[in-house]
Amino acid sequence: MSFLLPGSGSSSSGGGGGSGGSGFGAGGASTPPNASGGLTPPANVSSPDTEADSVLASCGAFAGQIIEISAIANAVKVTIGGAEVRPPYWTPAMIPAHAALPSGQSDHPAAVPTKAGSDVEMTVKIEVTRADGLSGSSTITGRLGSDTWQGTCPSSVGTHDVTVRLSARTTRLASHRGDIVWEADVPGCGRHPLGRTRVEIFRIVEAVNPVYLNRGRPVEGLRFVYDGAGIERADAAASNAWAEITGRITRHLHSGHGMTYDIHRGGVGFLSGGSGGFVFDMTNYIAKTGTNTSATPAVPHMLNCYDQASAVQVFTGIAGIEGHKRYVEPFGYITTTTLVGGIRTNNPFHGSNGSAPVVPKLSPNRTPFGNHEFYMNKAEAKTFDACAGPHMGTETYDAYLAASVDTDMQWVSGVRDGADLQYWRSQWRYGDDYFKIIDIS
Repeated sequence: MSFLLPGSGSSSSGGGGGSGGSGFGAGGASTPPNASGGLTPPANVSSPDTEADSVLASCGAFAGQIIEISAIANAVKVTIGGAEVRPPYWTPAMIPAHAALPSGQSDHPAAVPTKAGSDVEMTVKIEVTRADGLSGSSTITGRLGSDTWQGTCPSSVGTHDVTVRLSARTTRLASHRGDIVWEADVPGCGRHPLGRTRVEIFRIVEAVNPVYLNRGRPVEGLRFVYDGAGIERADAAASNAWAEITGRITRHLHSGHGMTYDIHRGGVGFLSGGSGGFVFDMTNYIAKTGTNTSATPAVPHMLNCYDQASAVQVFTGIAGIEGHKRYVEPFGYITTTTLVGGIRTNNPFHGSNGSAPVVPKLSPNRTPFGNHEFYMNKAEAKTFDACAGPHMGTETYDAYLAASVDTDMQWVSGVRDGADLQYWRSQWRYGDDYFKIIDIS
């Protein structure tokens, strides 16, 4: 909230550790350079299984490798470190960078909308270096945990662009993060390894593009909502998908991320800007290193309702859900609630006067919210509050106010009671909110 008034993984698909590697096969097919320019295969490229080993020994007529993930169908714009990610999504040159990243992360991540159903289609480039006496097509299979991609490739020497599709079409949110292990099933010549490729692919709900995502969806935000808020496995096509996903994000921001409310003066910690719009500092929000200086010494994870409403808006937008913030002024004295940081109170600014978090209703030390900001989804106009409560989208606007404002208080310290609130906006539409977010950093 608000300023004090005067006087008052991991992947559902399984993670793959280590760096992504290239293919190898019988007949001396080469591997891509390692970090020092040599031709030794990366250490994490698994040996082919026993069955493949025996086939290679008896046939020895085919060799090839994956040399690129060229495209991912329907991929939306994604950024990493503020820079737009552009195809290709994997090449051997990326192996050293991937080796330095945590398990399952890529320096070329991707996101695809999944509400209408998605089989995560990719275009891979396969270099066949040996195909003695072979013809027709081979079946290409890539496996990552329980996920399987398949396509067909000519069984002939050359470089081939191959479309591979995830075998299970689904509308559930998921992420595919780790090393895909590839092989070719060659008719008459058995199975042959094609190497490994690192991927990091997130499924989002829809490709909504609010103004603050004009530069793309930051992968740092995607990792935060998948790993922290745990939105995996929600069904994007379900009628209540927006509620489940927004609720998970709201609860994590309120109770799971480790932020705390500014009980001294209700100052911001992660917003900057002016009348033209505000920038939400997503990077430092995730790191819990804000600019709030109300406490001495300063508490870097201290914030207010503007920060929390902005966080819900930004992180749900990254996940593909549209919504807006609602600002109410005056707000009033609050019913006893739990503020972010686990602070149980009906006296939100007790730090300003040394009073208790919960005081008698008519205590002269009781402090109100001069104003308050929260989040409303666009689909059903339900209310979510990651600052106080939390409120999880089960209430309409009016029901939320009735539950949050202590309407027994009448003109105490100049704050109007909840029965006669004057709304900051009598009409609203998406984006028409106070402290409007126009960018993220």
